Amino acid sequence: CTYLFVIFVAAVDIYAAVAKSLAERKKGNQLTEFLRNIKGTIDDSDWD
Repeated sequence: CTYLFVIFVAAVDIYAAVAKSLAERKKGNQLTEFLRNIKGTIDDSDWD
């Protein structure tokens, strides 16, 4: 279970870095598409 948590945290860090980069470069359309794509990979109960 701890191993899966570490993978999840690493994925969140990667997602956050990509989203930050797209936002900083004012790539709004790409950011929107990126967020749509990752939303399907995260369980609804994990969204805060």
